[in-house]
Amino acid sequence: MAKVAIIGAGISGLLAAKSCIEVGLVPVVFERKNNVGGVWHSTQGYIWDSMTTNVSKYQHQLSELPWSATDPIFPHHSVILKYIEEYYKIYNFDKHILFNTKVIKAEKVEQENKQFPKGNIQYHNLTTNNKKCEIFDFLIIASGLNSNAIYPNIPQLKNFRGDIIHSIEYKEPRKYKNKNVLVIGGALVQRKYHVK
Repeated sequence: MAKVAIIGAGISGLLAAKSCIEVGLVPVVFERKNNVGGVWHSTQGYIWDSMTTNVSKYQHQLSELPWSATDPIFPHHSVILKYIEEYYKIYNFDKHILFNTKVIKAEKVEQENKQFPKGNIQYHNLTTNNKKCEIFDFLIIASGLNSNAIYPNIPQLKNFRGDIIHSIEYKEPRKYKNKNVLVIGGALVQRKYHVK
């Protein structure tokens, strides 16, 4: 059976694992944290206390796990996390996920007469400190686009004397009460800060 390396145990990684299982592939999900949920997990640092989704529950509902009628249309991040954790429990992904495991390197293994080259995945178990290499037939990267803070290149920022934070560091508004705050960026996240 073909093996598939999946990086990330957020909703995309779990969906990819389920799809692999359904077609007879063997998924191995590498998750650097000790839990599922990705950016929706409060310990990951990418969400703020009052965060809700910016799309309705109906637009990101899994066909096999309908939302409850009592769930809010725009759920709080804790409700989204419970939804993902419920999906994880329903499909019993335990045997497919390596928690506390970080992928260090993924590289193509050249093979003659093969339409799809295999991949060598080097990974590090952060709990045991063991490092391993393993060959996989396929690689799915599901680590999300919000994994790293990207700051704009504005030379004058070095002269600014106040606090400069990235949106992934924002947790709650009280720290900014009665202060002048400049938000740079036009993504939905920045718009939600402004509304709050």
